[in-house]
Amino acid sequence: MFEERDACSAPLASPVKAEINTPSDKFLTIQKVGERLNLSRTTIWRLMNQHGLRFVRIGGARRIRERDLETWIERHSVSLNADKDDKAKDE
Repeated sequence: MFEERDACSAPLASPVKAEINTPSDKFLTIQKVGERLNLSRTTIWRLMNQHGLRFVRIGGARRIRERDLETWIERHSVSLNADKDDKAKDE
């Protein structure tokens, strides 16, 4: 059932643990996301439930991956120059 190892051998590597430790996979609380975006907790809940901000449930808590937050921000960013370019093409 358990793998035998020498007392001198290095601990077994865990690929899951290595992946979680990358900076983009850091999990943020709703409070931390609110602080980053300068929004209330209620607004963050609304973004998760109605506007597609992805989250992970860990036990009873919800956490947002840093990379999911960055992706969501990029998808919902508005470029005023792009709007002007679109209007120029229509004329």
